[in-house]
Amino acid sequence: MDVMDSDSQLAFLWRIIKATESGSVEWSKNDEQGFCYETRIGKFSYLIESVDGDDVAPHAFRIFRWVVSSEGKNEPTQVAEWVTGSYSPLNDPLQELYVLVKRKVLGYIGLAAEMFASLAELDGGPPTPDVADPFSPDESPADEPPF
Repeated sequence: MDVMDSDSQLAFLWRIIKATESGSVEWSKNDEQGFCYETRIGKFSYLIESVDGDDVAPHAFRIFRWVVSSEGKNEPTQVAEWVTGSYSPLNDPLQELYVLVKRKVLGYIGLAAEMFASLAELDGGPPTPDVADPFSPDESPADEPPF
């Protein structure tokens, strides 16, 4: 049994995506290889990772609650784990969150615009790509999740 039903899981993931897009939530690497990222919000920590270390599914999202142990230490206790799977409604938001977090942590946000601007100086072409960067800070996130 999970702490949330599937509709609540989706709503939670879309909210954390929006908070990450806006910069309200900051993530950091949790491993040396760069396939696991974490953030802490209040009494909870969240991890998003590429389970097999190749940046594509399967992805896992783990939720930990920080509690004081009997020894008086503040320790994380896992309360939920959501993993991509066949026909799971969580597949798209987990993929989107993973890619967004990785791009933010690695500093890739806005990098495409800088690259096109450099090319524009060279060849006089447009300073922006023909396709909008969905992770650009200038782009507003979708108001509603695509489901």
